[in-house]
Amino acid sequence: MTGHGMDSDAVIDLFARVRAQHPRGPALFHSRYATHGIRTVDNCHPFRLAGDQRTVLAHNGVLPKRVHPGPYDWRSDTRIAAEDYLPGEPFGSIDTYRGFRGLESWLGSSKLLIFTVDPAFDQQVYLFGESKGQWDNGIWYSKKKLNERIARPHKGRQRRRAPNRPQVSIPDLATTIRWIREDLGLTQAQAAAEVNFSAVHLGRFERGESKPPPDTLERIISGYRLDKAMASHLRELAGPAIMLAPPDALRRYVRAEKSLRLNLERFQARAIPAAFIDPFWNLLAHNDLFAAALPGIDDSGSISVWMFSDYSKTVVADPESEGSWTVAMLKSALGRHRSSAQAKDLVSTLTPISDARRLWAASVNVSHGRDSQCPLHAYDANHRLVSYQLSLTDGMLAHHVQLVTATPEAYSGPELV
Repeated sequence: MTGHGMDSDAVIDLFARVRAQHPRGPALFHSRYATHGIRTVDNCHPFRLAGDQRTVLAHNGVLPKRVHPGPYDWRSDTRIAAEDYLPGEPFGSIDTYRGFRGLESWLGSSKLLIFTVDPAFDQQVYLFGESKGQWDNGIWYSKKKLNERIARPHKGRQRRRAPNRPQVSIPDLATTIRWIREDLGLTQAQAAAEVNFSAVHLGRFERGESKPPPDTLERIISGYRLDKAMASHLRELAGPAIMLAPPDALRRYVRAEKSLRLNLERFQARAIPAAFIDPFWNLLAHNDLFAAALPGIDDSGSISVWMFSDYSKTVVADPESEGSWTVAMLKSALGRHRSSAQAKDLVSTLTPISDARRLWAASVNVSHGRDSQCPLHAYDANHRLVSYQLSLTDGMLAHHVQLVTATPEAYSGPELV
């Protein structure tokens, strides 16, 4: 019996009720603030091993780089391990000493728990990294003394608060380095050991008092095991900003180029919604099908802003996931073009929107482009589910103008109720 969710109160209440009904036998409760993937229910622990509902696993810590999500992969590292890596038994059967110790060694400082009712396994519970946690009154905690800190905070000292996540803002190098460390659950001292330089220097970088030299920045990237998108984001923040031409100038350019207008007409004739956009996904021009697929898009003039509008909630099948991806894409674009007028306008427009603020503060992730294996799932004008294969061309006019197309396909998204 498993369950998961994003509402902590609801999940805790459900766990308590189910445990009261089934008080005997092992039980697992897992909560986590950060993840390598986007923050959705699909990335909540526990995960099925190879999709088998009889065997699930949960994890605490940072897994090796081998299972970190690649570009455009929205899954968490634990989910990738459960779905792609561990089912192949890379260290042998965990019912053997060699297989168990091999997996435990691979985990490093991480902790992993496997629950199973599959008779192919010798046991129902496998706990890896047990010594790195703590037993107390028959309950194992994955973080040592966590239960003591919760029950008996130090006299005269306040309990440590959750990290202060920046809401909608233009990224800077110092804040982003700090945010990544906090997302990994590391203190400055622990992080300094990972990147192999002093906590004093790290603190200066995080406060913006000094800027890490290129070789030091690369040590941060490798020490934190960052994916390609985040590594590029930090390098762009460390370099000069790329200025964008004003939106009106870009619109005039698109209107003046007959070949670009003809492109939109050709896609219209092929029943494909298409539009020209800037790197912040501000609309420069579009065909009629694009406006029909995204009702209300002309009111906002921006796909990014539209994604957080009431219109999108009636069209997009999974607003939470699409909102998370939009935020990840915008963080990357804002870092690259942080001095542009569009950057300030976008932040000013999104700041009053509660969903934008919430998702902005929820994850440090950034994204470059869109994975072809991640279509946009939506409802068409007749309220029928459809999947759009999004494609983004190479930029024109010094990468300030891009063509986005949405090719409709048979619906391939999750089952909706």
